[in-house]
Amino acid sequence: MSAAPAEVEYLIVGAGPGGLQLARQLAARNRSYLVLEAGESVGTFFRSMPRHRRLLSINKVHSGIDEDWQLLRWDWNSLISDDPQLRFPRWSSDYFPPADRYRAYLVAFAERHRLAVRLGTKVIRLRRSDRFVATDAGGRTYRARTVIVATGSAQPYVPPIPGIDLADTYAGMSADAQAFTGRRVLVIGKGNSAFETASHLLATAATIHMVSPRPVRLAWNTHYPGDVRVANNPFLDSHHLKVRTAIFNATVESITRRADGALAVRLCHTDAIDDREELVYDDVLACTGFQMEAGIFDQTTMPALTDDGRLPMLTPEWESVNVPGLFFAGTLMRSRHTRGSSGFVAGFRYNVVALERMLEARHHGHGWPYTEVPAEAPVISSRLLRRSATSHGLWHQFEFLSDLLLFAGGHVHHLRDVPVAYAHGLGTGSGRPYLLLTVEHGELAPCPDAFNAPRVAPGDYERAPMSKFLHPVVRRCQAGQVQDAHHVAEDRLGRWSRPPHGRHLASFVSEWLAS
Repeated sequence: MSAAPAEVEYLIVGAGPGGLQLARQLAARNRSYLVLEAGESVGTFFRSMPRHRRLLSINKVHSGIDEDWQLLRWDWNSLISDDPQLRFPRWSSDYFPPADRYRAYLVAFAERHRLAVRLGTKVIRLRRSDRFVATDAGGRTYRARTVIVATGSAQPYVPPIPGIDLADTYAGMSADAQAFTGRRVLVIGKGNSAFETASHLLATAATIHMVSPRPVRLAWNTHYPGDVRVANNPFLDSHHLKVRTAIFNATVESITRRADGALAVRLCHTDAIDDREELVYDDVLACTGFQMEAGIFDQTTMPALTDDGRLPMLTPEWESVNVPGLFFAGTLMRSRHTRGSSGFVAGFRYNVVALERMLEARHHGHGWPYTEVPAEAPVISSRLLRRSATSHGLWHQFEFLSDLLLFAGGHVHHLRDVPVAYAHGLGTGSGRPYLLLTVEHGELAPCPDAFNAPRVAPGDYERAPMSKFLHPVVRRCQAGQVQDAHHVAEDRLGRWSRPPHGRHLASFVSEWLAS
């Protein structure tokens, strides 16, 4: 029998890090909200993922920095909170921490903030009439004006390959390396889960091949933390040293079972003309990524999808483009930032804070918080350089988050950590030119070696736009259009404290103040 419906202002589906971060923000505002979680504890995903139980998110405990507000630059795991006791390094000192410790941290975070989470409550249907109505597996219903889905990309993505059902998925395969002793293994995929799996099997499998149509992308070249990281590089090393391993740029055309039980895999190589071959394996492991579970949506709430159906298509406010009032938080936010950090805790924790501020503006009339600063070029330029050197939000969400500076009478309003697309809307509403500060990488091309790229000197103002590593960029904009841009030359230590940086930036800011 269904219980009386629960009525809340905000209903969050999923109690992973994204859902908990949003719950914490809403709780701090005393908003009416409820989190529904299918598992028996928060952070259920981390009970089994990643399969080999070690996170890739950096946890640098000893940074030599004392300011608590700055430590998140080197802490990729903590959620944002005003409680310094809720920093993840208190749960683990490992540089790449165990997944079980992260789940314990999330449990403590929810308990310490007394978040309204209903466990063991699996949402099986979400529909909309005058309000959203969620129904759980027990038949209970929950009504809300606004729904935020924070379930993550938990469903394995299975590519449309004939015979792919003969392969094991990353989520379903054995994590026991001994189970593959002496066996011939093909890993489909070239992301971190593929390299994590292949490296795990190096000591036991007889042969390991890896395949996908595209070449390997290395994080130190692309600046994308989702590309192959150093921690998963043992297999890449073994490939170059020819230790019975190989990496193929090829399309898998089919997988078939032979009479002897082995698997015949037909490959079409993409780095050679008309090169096809059939290779034989004992195991095929599909490490091909994940996608959003869309089974809870009915025809009234089904969001438009992108990325081959893996992700929801979202507005700059992370709202479904076709279902008003349906928002997404956590890893699903990467739909708007696929080459940055929005698919990881170190990135989406800032997105979630921004989302809550957007909801406050939309539903409760509260504008983005700001600091008032004097309209003086040396003061503003010094402030922007310090933000570039110390901000963890701009640092992690490079190119995506910005600081916005608006004219306000004889002063300037400084708004922090505003998504660029949203900032243009706020700036346009002011009716005057505005400044946007971002921290950005430059292009490594035509130098493919990230460890041997030429550097731009601090005083070389003319060549500053050629900086290849993280550096501040200040843009003067009006009505959503960039009018001019000032690049501050890269600084290998990320400090930007040398005099030429401030002198050139102050000149640029002076032009804005005079506009």
